[in-house]
Amino acid sequence: DNTHSKYFFKTEINSKLGGKPEQSRVFTEGSIGLIVKEEVLSNKTISKISSNTATKIADGNGVWLIPYAQLGGELSDKWHYKIGVRGAYFSFNEKFSLEPSAILNYQTSKNSFVQLNYSRQSQLIQPTLYFAKNSNGVYLNQGLDFVKSDNIGLSFNKNFKNNIRINAEAFYQTYKNVYTNIGPLTEPFPVLSLLDDLNNLNFIYNDLVGTARSVGLALNTSQNLSNGLFWQANIAVFDAKWKVKNGFERNLTYNSRYTSNALLGKEWTRGSRRNKFFGISGRAVLRGGFWQNGVQVKDYFRTDLNVYFKRNRKNWQSTLQLDIQNVTNRENEWTTVFDRLQGRTIAKKQLGLIPNLAYKVEF
Repeated sequence: DNTHSKYFFKTEINSKLGGKPEQSRVFTEGSIGLIVKEEVLSNKTISKISSNTATKIADGNGVWLIPYAQLGGELSDKWHYKIGVRGAYFSFNEKFSLEPSAILNYQTSKNSFVQLNYSRQSQLIQPTLYFAKNSNGVYLNQGLDFVKSDNIGLSFNKNFKNNIRINAEAFYQTYKNVYTNIGPLTEPFPVLSLLDDLNNLNFIYNDLVGTARSVGLALNTSQNLSNGLFWQANIAVFDAKWKVKNGFERNLTYNSRYTSNALLGKEWTRGSRRNKFFGISGRAVLRGGFWQNGVQVKDYFRTDLNVYFKRNRKNWQSTLQLDIQNVTNRENEWTTVFDRLQGRTIAKKQLGLIPNLAYKVEF
């Protein structure tokens, strides 16, 4: 009874600007483009709310048009910039948003630079909430605007020998139009935190529209193939909160406080033509737990193993790959629910070991 389709189209024109090297290079590159996204949803769910039975459906479609333009160049030998603007238009409710962006780079040395960036971005909320209807066929939330965010980041980037790179960034993000969906809860709940929106066909409470903010630090270091070795490690620490008007700050669902990843792999070349490759890699993920019903679940930990055999031919490439997710079969906590039979809150577990065998051909 439920179908959800998405269609995506993007076209872009890029151009190199400016004349000879000795001439002004204030404008050296530019691009214009258009992104078209369409959401088509048909959800015939029948929901029971309190003691009343009501037929609630989410049925409709909307086209999201995003035209954009960008211009870049050099202010001097060390200073580089990019500026841009996007538009966002949603045909379902005819909402429009203008989104500027800017990036400023300072080349501190031949292999390092500092970057300051700003952007405004618009985001649709879950389609089931946009297209939710009551039993009379009236849309419940058609007038909702985009969720809008302003993002500021300051980063340092450096390249070392042997393809080693490091990136450190401080970021701050603010959000407005953070709509709340009461649902079965007794206090406001931000739709940004919905883990599964399939059956969340409730009213949005406009008198409880909130704001959110996220602030943090991130560090990433990596090495591309060097003598067959590759690795990557990153960690981010952050705080993400939201609040309704005149209310207290609360944790967003995804405010895990920290997240970290580590990847290590090795690739060997085989064959007289050196066109065969065998590789193995391992990955570990460790992050804090998500927040559910005001409670933070336990930390999340997972290890993956990937083994592959790749062969290059004249006009095509084939890859045979075995990817084993969660090698240790750890059942991480996903959320907490109240069990009426047991009369207590219990944790719902995620899946354990997941093997995936794939064969891929690329032309």
